[in-house]
Amino acid sequence: MSALGVPLALLLGLVAELGGTLVLHFTGRARPWFRPARDLWRDLRRLVRRRDRASALELVGTATALTGAGLAAAAAMGSLPGGLALVYPALVLAVVGGHVATSLAPGAPDAAVRARRDALLAEPAFVLALGAGLLRWNAFDLEAVRGAQQVLGPGIAVGPPAVTAGLVIAVVVVLVAGGYRLPPLRQGRGTLRRPAGSAVAAALCRWAAAGATAMVAAVLVAGGSSLAPGAVEPVAVVWWAVAAVGAALVLGAVRAALALLPA
Repeated sequence: MSALGVPLALLLGLVAELGGTLVLHFTGRARPWFRPARDLWRDLRRLVRRRDRASALELVGTATALTGAGLAAAAAMGSLPGGLALVYPALVLAVVGGHVATSLAPGAPDAAVRARRDALLAEPAFVLALGAGLLRWNAFDLEAVRGAQQVLGPGIAVGPPAVTAGLVIAVVVVLVAGGYRLPPLRQGRGTLRRPAGSAVAAALCRWAAAGATAMVAAVLVAGGSSLAPGAVEPVAVVWWAVAAVGAALVLGAVRAALALLPA
C-alpha cells in the first residue's frame, strides 16, 4: 500500500526542488532553474551505462527513505491509517534513510555533517508543530482531520481568526523545520558532488521526504478525500492537491534560503 504514495511524493519533491532552484536562479546561484530535473536525467543515463553505481549502504538508505515516505504519503491520501503513531515515525524514517544515503558522499563530508546537525536541531520544532496542527482538530489521526474538514470546510477557511492563524503558523513551522530535516542539496557552493548512482539515490531520498512532508502538511490545512473506492470527492482532492503543491513550493524556498546562508 505504501508504494501508492511514493510516485506522488517524488513528484511533489521535484516540485519543491524546482521551486527552490528557481529562487536560487533569481539570486544568481543556480542556472538553469530546471537543473534538478536535468541533472537527474543525466545521472540516470550514466547509470544505465553501468558507471558510478551506488553502494549497498546507499541503496539500503534509499529503500528506507522511500518506504518511510511511501507510508506517510499513503496515510496522507487515506490509503493507510493516518494516526500520528504511524505518520511521524514514517517521516522520521524517510529523513533518516536519506541522511544514511548521503553520509557516504565523497568530497564534501562537512555538508552532510551540517545537514544532520540541522535535522537534529529542527526535530523538536517539527514534532511540536505537527502535533499543534493536529490538535487544532482535536485529533491525532489524519482521517479524523479529513472528516472534520469535509464537514466544516478547509482549515484555512473556517474557524475563528486566531485558530486559523495558529493552524497556518503550525503548518509553516512544519515546512520550515521539514526543510531543515532534509539531506543536503546538491547544487551550490559547499554541497555534494556524487557519482551518478549515488546522485540518483540522494535525489530520490530528498524528493521523497520533501514530498511526503508536503502531503501531510496539506491535510492539515485542506483536508482532502480518501482514495478508497467510492470515497473520492473531487473538490476535496483539488483543495488538497493545491495545498500540497503550495506546501512543496514553501519547503523548496526554505531549502533555497538554507543554501544562501553562509557555510
